[in-house]
Amino acid sequence: MSVGASFLWVALGGAGGSCLRHAMTLAFSRWDGNPVIATFACNALGSFLIGSLAGWSGSEGNSPAPMVRPLLIVGFCGGFTTFSSFSLQTYALLESGRWGPALWNVLGSFATCLAATFAGFRISSD
Repeated sequence: MSVGASFLWVALGGAGGSCLRHAMTLAFSRWDGNPVIATFACNALGSFLIGSLAGWSGSEGNSPAPMVRPLLIVGFCGGFTTFSSFSLQTYALLESGRWGPALWNVLGSFATCLAATFAGFRISSD
């Protein structure tokens, strides 16, 4: 695959992932008014998905289709997960003196996303 084609696949996947993240943020905000929960859900689901896709597609040279990694792993998962939003929201919690929720967000996000990545990889590669 050419470099230009790989950038196109990343852009397409990123647009889809970003739109889905935005939709989830709107849905969660309507549900409970808390964007932190939406970010947490996107990061956990995205971590599971990236683990599943990595396990399914194998090493980069053995991918069943050359566009899988740029489209889904780099593009879609990169656009869908929200580490920068997570960082800003955690900072806001700390700035407002809400140390407990900030700590829960950091530890909970790390543990959940790492476990989700592991689970996705194990499920898809067995």
